[in-house]
Amino acid sequence: MHLLHILIGEIILGAELTGCEPILGKDCGGDQYIQLFCDSRSEMATRFCSVDAIVLKDGQVKIIIEIEESDIRPAALSGKLFVSAHTSHSQGQL
Repeated sequence: MHLLHILIGEIILGAELTGCEPILGKDCGGDQYIQLFCDSRSEMATRFCSVDAIVLKDGQVKIIIEIEESDIRPAALSGKLFVSAHTSHSQGQL
């Protein structure tokens, strides 16, 4: 685990997010992987990516958090943003 991931996870959990439910992925101190999919079938063929944390409000993903410490090239960062923006389903404690 990276210390930055743990620190961000602690900040998210400590934030006053009224009416919201933060869910942390394993790298941020949570107990699951948060996977994003392009449709309701949660399988490898429809999996786009895993992210570090999400914030739910009324059962819907409102915030996606991805912490990148290793590959900060614009193409790598933009790719993760593009993929996350086009997901329609997630898997985990939703």
